[in-house]
Amino acid sequence: MDKPIRILIADDHSLFREGLVALLNSMPEITHIREAGNGREALDLLRKDRFNLVLMDLHMPGFDGFKTSRIIRKEFPGVKMIALTMSDEHDAILEMSRNGVSGYVLKMAGFPELREAITRVHAGEKYFSEPITKILVDGIIENNNNENFYHRDNIITPIEKEILWHLCNGLTAQEIGTRMGLARRTIEGHKATLYVKTGTDNMQSLIVYAIKNKLVRL
Repeated sequence: MDKPIRILIADDHSLFREGLVALLNSMPEITHIREAGNGREALDLLRKDRFNLVLMDLHMPGFDGFKTSRIIRKEFPGVKMIALTMSDEHDAILEMSRNGVSGYVLKMAGFPELREAITRVHAGEKYFSEPITKILVDGIIENNNNENFYHRDNIITPIEKEILWHLCNGLTAQEIGTRMGLARRTIEGHKATLYVKTGTDNMQSLIVYAIKNKLVRL
């Protein structure tokens, strides 16, 4: 039996939280929901209660989502995070990705998409809305020559290495997803993350980077 989902919502708009709680209550796999009005409240609740998923806005008074996600990543590594926000700025998406979020969903998305994101992230996958993936990849070219763009925490994970190996062997995202038991969109999200971590902006340069840096053996 799958582990029940225990969710903490961190958002400074109470009406939004109330509406979200009503929608989340329609998911039987969610057994526990608590609310926080900012990052500081969220951290207090995390230290007192048990959660395995946080839905977090970025712009909140006091502790914002950026600072809060960094602390959660350090203090609660077993807790997964999904950014749920109106912000579609490239730098914000990139920073939250570096801070360890497993998903990024815009508030304008419908509940079916958020439900899918929650389900996949809880299962250990990544979920980035299609508009977010496009923004993330489009911004790579602009940042590619920036020495400060790279980050010491941009370590290629085992699952990313496996996906990278398949990509270098010419498989499509759909084919990789079938082999690994993951959704195509999840593979696309990992591929976008690989572009960011390697500072590349297309498949050819990603493959060259992977071979040059001995990330894969063909």
